[in-house]
Amino acid sequence: LTELDLWRADVTDAALTGLSRLTNLKKLNLSDTRMTVKSMPAIAHLTNLTELWLAGTKINDESLHHLSNLTNLKELNLTRTDISDQGLPALSKLTSLRDLSLSETKVTDEGLKSLRQMKSLTELSLLRTQVTDQGLMMLSELPSLRSVHTYGTKVTKEGQREFNRKLAERSATGR
Repeated sequence: LTELDLWRADVTDAALTGLSRLTNLKKLNLSDTRMTVKSMPAIAHLTNLTELWLAGTKINDESLHHLSNLTNLKELNLTRTDISDQGLPALSKLTSLRDLSLSETKVTDEGLKSLRQMKSLTELSLLRTQVTDQGLMMLSELPSLRSVHTYGTKVTKEGQREFNRKLAERSATGR
C-alpha cells in the first residue's frame, strides 16, 4: 500500500494504531478525521512519506517533533490545526519540503523565521494567519520559493507587490 486517503473518515486514534506498519506509504491523508496528538508516534515511523495531509485534525505544536524523521516529505498540509510559532522550529529538519500549508493556524511573522532553513520550499500557504508585510519580506530570501498565498492576512497590496518584485528580481539574476 503506497497511498491511503482517509479524508473525512470517522477514524480515531484507536483506529490508527496499526498505521506504523504501513512503511511503504508515500501519501497519507488524515484531514478532517478525529485523530489527535496520540497518533503522531505512529506517523513518525512512516519515513517513506512524501505527502502528508493533517488539515482539520487536533494536532498541536507538540505534535510536530514527531515529523522530524520524515525527511522525504515534499508536501505537508497543517491547515486548521493548533499549530503556532512555537511548533515551527520542529519543521526546519524537513529540508526536502516543497509545499507547506499553514493556513488558518496561529502562525505569525515570528514563526516564519523558523522556515528560513527550508531551501527547497516552493509554495507556502498562509491564508487567514497573522502574517504581515515584514514576515512576507523575510520569506523572499528563500531561494526556491515561487508562491506565497496570503489572502486574509495582514499583508498589504504594497507588501505583496514588493515581495513579487523581489522574487522577479531574484529570478532574473539567478539567485
